[in-house]
Parts: sequence; structure tokens; C-alpha cells
Amino acid sequence: GTLIETMQAFDVDVVDGSFTVEIDFGIAAWADNIQRWVEIEAGPAGGMQLYEVIGRQKLTAAPYSINTRGLTVDAGGKVGIGTGTPGRKLDVRSDELVVAQFRGTNTANRLDFRLFDLDDTGGLNIIKWNDRGGLRMTENDIPLVFDTKASAEGLASEKMRITSTGLVGIGTTTPQSRLDVRYTDGNGIEVTDTSTGTTSIGVQSTVGQGRGESTATTGAHFGVYGQSASASGWGVYSNGRLGASGTKSFMIDHPLDPAGKYLLHYSSESPEPQNRYNGNVILDGRGVGVVTLPDYFGAINTDFRYTLTPIGAPAPNLYIAQEIQNNAFMIAGGKPGMKVSWEVIAHRSDAFVVQRGAPVEVQKVGDERGKFLMPDLYGQPESRGIHYVNSAAMEGNQ
Repeated sequence: GTLIETMQAFDVDVVDGSFTVEIDFGIAAWADNIQRWVEIEAGPAGGMQLYEVIGRQKLTAAPYSINTRGLTVDAGGKVGIGTGTPGRKLDVRSDELVVAQFRGTNTANRLDFRLFDLDDTGGLNIIKWNDRGGLRMTENDIPLVFDTKASAEGLASEKMRITSTGLVGIGTTTPQSRLDVRYTDGNGIEVTDTSTGTTSIGVQSTVGQGRGESTATTGAHFGVYGQSASASGWGVYSNGRLGASGTKSFMIDHPLDPAGKYLLHYSSESPEPQNRYNGNVILDGRGVGVVTLPDYFGAINTDFRYTLTPIGAPAPNLYIAQEIQNNAFMIAGGKPGMKVSWEVIAHRSDAFVVQRGAPVEVQKVGDERGKFLMPDLYGQPESRGIHYVNSAAMEGNQ
């Protein structure tokens, strides 16, 4: 036959006429159906002549074993690759970017799995899984899907997906926004802060336009609901203008039937931003009373209007003797000891109103023209609403 390969070892120790040499022909398996023969020769160290110890002998076929170079199995059954002291059942260590890689050959339904060094690129990269559960991320524009199985034999039940364009859907396979949550029971999104911080924010959103909507036509439902247990906190706070196309009210449990009724009181409206101040004053022996307003009054108000009401008897001569100066005004013309109720209404002139104004009549522009805030009030279909969203079409995309 033809010589294929020679392995040599020099200066081998001989003990009682015996010697041991490790022979390594590499880790690759030999090709099928090709016969191999082996011959062993030996000679004195430093000499040029080798003598046949075992003549050529035929190697019979046998299952090949895993080459153990770099592989360790300790007494406890822990397997180490790249380490002689494995710390887990399988402990793989490498200074390369990809620590481990498994590649399937069935391109129709294969598993490609790569584990990266966390210090370099981080995390686990599963390129493709089959159609029955787990974490799936396939090539091209197929989304990353998180799912679970309904039962050991059942099909996968999808919980969340991330599309190739970065849209996240929970409860929908066709998300329409960066985070699209749809559900039929419970709460859509719940954020609970258990810390003791005084400035913590549960949800913060910075967008061009946001919306909260409740489509229920009956019952105490909320488009947006906020709650604060702090006396100095805010259930809902608007850092800027706060508007409403309907009435504005406060709602409390009815004091005479708190378990069975609500009590609502409504806010008054005005074509200008106003501040209102009121109280009672007792006139002195001259029939004069001085009302002191808060020390910030002059900093945020202008254009003052006054109302005086005598209590207990008429006071036809009651009048404002001195208008507001240095956050105080004077009442005169009443009887000594008379009680007078007073109210001052002022136009807001704080920094927000001065710099940004308070428009009253505003033209509709762009695609707002021809549409309505509440189209049903004018006998128009819902689709003519300025904030109309075709929810049915969105649901149909699922």
C-alpha cells in the first residue's frame, strides 16, 4: 500500500524492556470503506536505524470516540470544554466571540443557535426555531415571537412579538404602534412603584399627541385614570393647558348615601382665565374694613372686579373705598360691626398666560376642518370625529 502518515517520538524511556507512546492521528474520522494498516518500528535513541517491532497489521473497523483534548468530565459528572474545572453540568469557556454554535442542516425546519460572549455582544442569539413554542426569531422580516404551550401536546400560545420594524404587540399579532396592548380582561398596563421616593414617575410619555379612550357608553369607565394617595400629589397633572370638550366636574361618594350614590359638582366656564378670591370681613367702628390678599396676588393677577354683600341688614352706601394696592383693598360705607362678604375676580397674568396667551376662538386647520370633536351632537357619523380611530379595522388586522 501507499504510506499515508508517519508519527514519530524521540527519547522514549524504556522500562524493563517496555515503552509507551501516545499516537495521535487527529480528531477527524477516517472515510468510509478505506482500509488502514499500521506498522511499528523502534531503534536506539540518536541512531539512524529503525527496526520492525510489529509488522503491518490490518486495523479493523470500530466506533470512533470523541477526542478528549479540551474536554473534561469530573468525578461528579460535570463536563467542561475549555476548562479543567467545570462549575456546572456543562461549562463552556472560550476567548472567541461566539462561545458555542449549533447549526442545523435542514433548512426547511432547522435550529440555529449561537451563544455569544456576554462581555462583547451580550446574550443569546436564536436565529430560527420550529413552529411549536419557545423563542423564535427567523431571518429577513419575520418577527421575534415569545410564546408558551397551552399543554404538553398543544400548539404554542403566543404572548408577545416584536416586528422587524420595532413594533411590540401584546395580545395582538399585528401591532400598530411602538407598544400595542390588547386584552379582554384585567388591566392593560399596570405600573406599581413600591419605593419611598417623592419624585418617582410611574409612566412618562413625551409625544406629539397622546390619547386615552374608553369606548363604553354606560357605567363609570375612564379614558385615563390617575390616583395619588399623597395630599401634595396629583392623580392627574397637566404641565400646560388642560382642556375638555364636555363639562368639568368633581365626583365624590354622596355624603348622605356614600354606598349608593355619587355627588357631582360642575366647574364654571369663562372666555378668559380667571382667579377668584372671597371671604368675610367685620367692619370697624367707622364702618370700614380692610381685606388683605395673599402676598403673591399682585404677581399673578390684573384687571380686578369686586362684589360686596352686606349680611344682616341693608347697606346701600357700601363701596370700595380703595382698590387693591400692595395686595389689600378697603371697604367703607357700612355700619360699625357689620359683616360683609366680599369676592374679587381677577384676570390671570402669571408667566404662562403672559407668554403663551389664552386664545378663545381658534380656527380649525388642515384635516381638522369639516370634522367635529363630538360629531354625534351635530347629527354627524362617528367617522367625522377629529380624534376618530377605526378600531374595528385595527382589530380586523389580527
